[in-house]
Amino acid sequence: MFYLPAFSLINMYKMKKLYLYVVLFSISPEFFSQSLVRNQEFASHIVVGSYLDSSESLNLLYNNQMSGNTYTGSEDLRQAKFSIINNAVNQINDSLQIQDHLTYIMHFEELGNGNWYKAGGLADSALNGRSTIWYKIGARNDYDSIRTLPLLDSNFRELVVFKTIAINSSVYLFGGFRVRTFPFSKAFVLKHNLQNNSWSINSFFCFDFFGFIEDAIYDSLNANFIVSSNVLLSDSNPPFGAALAKIDTNLSLIPNTAQTISSNYQTHVINPPNPYDRQVVIEPSANGNFLAVGPVINFVQSFSATPNPNPAYYSDMAVAVRSMSSLQEMGTAYAYGRIDTAEKSSLGEQPFKKVENDLFYLAASKRFNNTAPERWNTDLALFALNNQGQKHWEYYLPLNDYCYIQDIHPTSSGGMWFVAQCSENLNPTAQSFDYFTKVGYIDSVYHWPRIGAVGIEAPQKKQEEIVVYPNPTTELLKIKQYGFIQNLQLKLYDLKGRLIMEQTEQSHIIEINIAELEPALYLLRVEDEQGGLVKEEKVMKR
Repeated sequence: MFYLPAFSLINMYKMKKLYLYVVLFSISPEFFSQSLVRNQEFASHIVVGSYLDSSESLNLLYNNQMSGNTYTGSEDLRQAKFSIINNAVNQINDSLQIQDHLTYIMHFEELGNGNWYKAGGLADSALNGRSTIWYKIGARNDYDSIRTLPLLDSNFRELVVFKTIAINSSVYLFGGFRVRTFPFSKAFVLKHNLQNNSWSINSFFCFDFFGFIEDAIYDSLNANFIVSSNVLLSDSNPPFGAALAKIDTNLSLIPNTAQTISSNYQTHVINPPNPYDRQVVIEPSANGNFLAVGPVINFVQSFSATPNPNPAYYSDMAVAVRSMSSLQEMGTAYAYGRIDTAEKSSLGEQPFKKVENDLFYLAASKRFNNTAPERWNTDLALFALNNQGQKHWEYYLPLNDYCYIQDIHPTSSGGMWFVAQCSENLNPTAQSFDYFTKVGYIDSVYHWPRIGAVGIEAPQKKQEEIVVYPNPTTELLKIKQYGFIQNLQLKLYDLKGRLIMEQTEQSHIIEINIAELEPALYLLRVEDEQGGLVKEEKVMKR
């Protein structure tokens, strides 16, 4: 889970000015790009929700006028709208003020007949930080007459809803809230009966500063919910890592189902299983199974294989098929998105969407601390998976700032919008932050090559999608490949034109060890899968 300074469940979502970074790919060789476009909102702000309207334009909802890394209650809820016009992303209107109160993380649940259920946490200056659920039933863009429901007494501080699910005549809300006394945080599930407008809530001690239910799916066969949490529910001394559990429709934890989860995967095998690092997202798959995705600790890469390794170091992103009945992993998982450990990366939020029965989109951010030698310090990592967790394709895009991917929205035309919440540390000593949002559109992702597909052409590789660093170097030369990931042929020549080294690899980050070469100037040639030249660059070996 992405944390910002200050012990606040809400502070995970605060961040700078609104920019727009867009890369458009199509299956034709054409490549369209849009340089950074700034939103009309100049105030520091955070995104609280986003959705596509009937024209498939992106509607971004956010709170503006942030002060430091805390809410003051003076912020208001605003909306900005973006659309694709002439192969470019354009802002259709300025930032529209739609409410004069502050909203924490907004979710939309379709009820049918044009009605939507909108819900989130609410705070304003009169509430003084106490938690309140607000909700509205109506059109998706209708914000009048929002009804609020005070849930918590003065011991409670703040509340966040992470998931909503509509079942029959009820809507279930999942999330977490913080209290002022030990153990400081609880996970909760809330049931809103729409027929009689009654409410019920159950909470679970997490014994953690940031305990919450992150994701949930409904198992219709057994009529219960499968939930993922960042720490084991209802355990006074939970082991490290994320957990799964079952909760019935009466909001009770089903006995003997809560379990901290690990993953058996074979990318870097050493004493498996590997524990999930505090976050797991889930989606129903096929044959009574579901997919579970999250960063797992890779003991091969960590400094020491301690029972509670530092979660800031060395994770791999694993995808596993699990049984809805037992919650256990079915076979060996796949691992994707290996972190570049030299740059001390960590995964952020992980939007996970089921597009069709055998197609899932997974987005994550790969962040690292240093800004040199590259001008980017965050990457969008996007994967398409089948219902066995196998990868159809992968795609990477530089985001330029310290960001995490807040949400993704596939379109009926085969593209995908994404929303990134970002921050910039303006004063490291004072821990002062500026918060902002970026949105982007990627074209034709639905039509990119899939497992078993024939005759689908991959997007053409461009030289600006290849970054070579560090240069000069003494040992390792790294080649980062952005855009649609494909096999690259790497050839290193001396200045007399003799081929010194050659390798072919399909990866976001490729390493070439040149430690044994004589100090000199060399020429690196990067070719695509067909042998076409993508980029040439002179490399200095010290």
